[in-house]
Amino acid sequence: MNTPLSRATGLVVAALHFLAVPLWGANIYHVAQRHPAASDQNTGAEQQPLQTISRGCQLARAGDTILVHGGVYRERVVFPRSGTKARPITLRGPAGETAVVEGKGVPVPKGCGLVELHRVRHIAIENLEIRNSSQDGIRAVRPVGLRFQRVNVHHCGRSGMMLTHVDERSDSLVADCDVHHSILAGIAVWECPGGYFTLRGNRVHHN
Repeated sequence: MNTPLSRATGLVVAALHFLAVPLWGANIYHVAQRHPAASDQNTGAEQQPLQTISRGCQLARAGDTILVHGGVYRERVVFPRSGTKARPITLRGPAGETAVVEGKGVPVPKGCGLVELHRVRHIAIENLEIRNSSQDGIRAVRPVGLRFQRVNVHHCGRSGMMLTHVDERSDSLVADCDVHHSILAGIAVWECPGGYFTLRGNRVHHN
């Protein structure tokens, strides 16, 4: 019987199903080096995770999320493309897990970053630890629409975070980050006449 209650229940179920599906056709790429099936030949599904963050960055397009599970990832991470304002690319560690980008022994070109965002826009990095870069921990050249939240950057050979060379409005955010024990600056905003950076709730010390 098609009663008002059954129709309403059907609407609720349909709404819940809609919310469970990633919006805009976005993908979630799982990176989990400790998983026994981890491989960069995988699709990045939860039970077929990728081995490296770099492979996740190669696959991700606007609106996608790279979910980095707990582990120490000894690699340099370079974003090859931008997201969009409405559909950023997100690199995130899950709550309750510690995902580390480890720079010890990883070659980083002079004046670059262990995590490099070179002329890419609308990228979010959240809940990661980035450490022991021989150069900058994070380097963003022409940063526009970038977001760094709950990132722990430390023991870098130059600056923890270097945001540099943007002559237009940046609209970038650094919030609730720990940036410490690097040789030069903790968070450097350098030669950015366009302005509009928001730095909020960060703990910057011993740089």
